[in-house]
Amino acid sequence: MIDSRAGRAIGNNINVPIWVRGLFYGSTVLFFILFLTYAGKAFFNLLNYRESISALDLKQRWVDQKYFLDRQNPYDVLFNVTGQSSPHRSVRLLEAVGKPFHGGLPPWAFTLLLPIVWSGSIVTAHLWHGFLSFLAFFAIGWQVNKIGHPFNLRSRVWLIGAVLAVSSFASCVSGGQFTLHLFALNLATILLANANYQVWAGVLLGFSMIKPQVSFLFFLPFLFRSQFRVVAAGVATVVLASLTTWVICRTNPILMTQQMLQATRAYSQCSYSIINWLNVAGIPYSTALVLTGVLFLTLAVICSWSFRGADLLEQFALLACIERLMTYHTFYDNSLMAYLLLILGLKVLHRGSLGICVWFSIIGATLWIPPSISTPQNLMIVNGLQFTTSNDAPVPHTQIAIWLVSLLVGVISLRQTLLDKKRSLPPS
Repeated sequence: MIDSRAGRAIGNNINVPIWVRGLFYGSTVLFFILFLTYAGKAFFNLLNYRESISALDLKQRWVDQKYFLDRQNPYDVLFNVTGQSSPHRSVRLLEAVGKPFHGGLPPWAFTLLLPIVWSGSIVTAHLWHGFLSFLAFFAIGWQVNKIGHPFNLRSRVWLIGAVLAVSSFASCVSGGQFTLHLFALNLATILLANANYQVWAGVLLGFSMIKPQVSFLFFLPFLFRSQFRVVAAGVATVVLASLTTWVICRTNPILMTQQMLQATRAYSQCSYSIINWLNVAGIPYSTALVLTGVLFLTLAVICSWSFRGADLLEQFALLACIERLMTYHTFYDNSLMAYLLLILGLKVLHRGSLGICVWFSIIGATLWIPPSISTPQNLMIVNGLQFTTSNDAPVPHTQIAIWLVSLLVGVISLRQTLLDKKRSLPPS
């Protein structure tokens, strides 16, 4: 993906001063210290099971799957418990499982999560999530190593450390979230598509639609690059999963989607994004949500079409930045920015210019800081249903501002890269 032969390539120690090498090796050690610290604490918290606070998102997914396998629509049960509206059919509570406390899953996700959320006891669900998280970390490391193959081993280890040190990856482990696993799936999608395994790439892309707000835009590069088998396989995966959900819980996917939107209305406002800025400025949250969605979706379509000749990883980095900004997200989804971090790391190894190194360091700093700093302190679940957030927490909104500037810089940089590539081609 990156040709390492030209310029002062830090990645292969060509014409690099001794102090730069020292900084390079020191940062490598620091990255792995951060990774082991974050991951070690996350796995400890996940496996040290305490019913009241451990991996609340995993517990909710486990509760949903229990009702789903009992052939009940989890949203009907949720509405029956909370009184938000009348359920569309009679429900029965599973005393051994408990009550659902929020929704958030699209209809196809209930089927796609069957191999991911263990349906046994909640303790074994924690163990299974820990095992899958370990595999995800390993897969990310292996795939980053493969992406960085033009460079020497020391450089690839540095790049692996920089990506794995992203603190929100570890937060996904302790919180029972799946953005870590979807990052690994989407890297695999890129590698498979580049190797022309389009159907398998599409199947993995379809699986990543477990969280559409994390993966939906990644269909666009394949659509505009005319890789229709990837798109068809991804859509087929989602459709088949939706039909399976319909058969199991006897509720059509359109109704379940409406129920999902109703259920998410409460906790979507606990996120931090540009939507919160508009909300503080006096624009109603629902209006701000639609406005940012339309504007950033339009930007994503324009960028995907304009940069369809760019490398897939570069397009994913740009679209991931747009996805992080366009709709509601919590700190788990900050790991979307790891695509941009990976691209910048490759550019650091390739060029080693001061501007690239500074940009990489700034983006990295927004991702390597501890979750306790990057998370609004009153972002929590209250009484199982009520969500609150902080609109005056400085660090999260500083992150958003930096990522917004990075999006603009990324668009300009990618445009310049394509122009340079075009000028370097021999005249026809």
